[in-house]
Amino acid sequence: MARDFKRLLKSYRLRAQYGLRQFAELIGEPPSNYAGVESGKRPSWRSLEKLRRVADALALEEGSRDWDAFFIAAREHGTLPPDMEHLLERPMIPVLLRTVDADETFTVRGSDDDA
Repeated sequence: MARDFKRLLKSYRLRAQYGLRQFAELIGEPPSNYAGVESGKRPSWRSLEKLRRVADALALEEGSRDWDAFFIAAREHGTLPPDMEHLLERPMIPVLLRTVDADETFTVRGSDDDA
């Protein structure tokens, strides 16, 4: 996932027409630390607050494909995207996820699970 995240992060930054140093300063990150995240030498941020700040600076609209791709790519393998972790506190969400996992009609073509 880190490879996908770094690729997305860089492409979104370039699309927003920010230089690396300029963007790092905008999100309150030392340029060397930001460069490490974008190059994959440092892990992506886990803090939902930080990820939201980055997404907002990149003008990603919450709920859009770009927003979802950003948060999915930021997750650690085997975990939920950081913007969805709080959902597990709701009692029926694990049941819903198990139901979706067991029902092949919910499979999305082109997802990681199709490999």
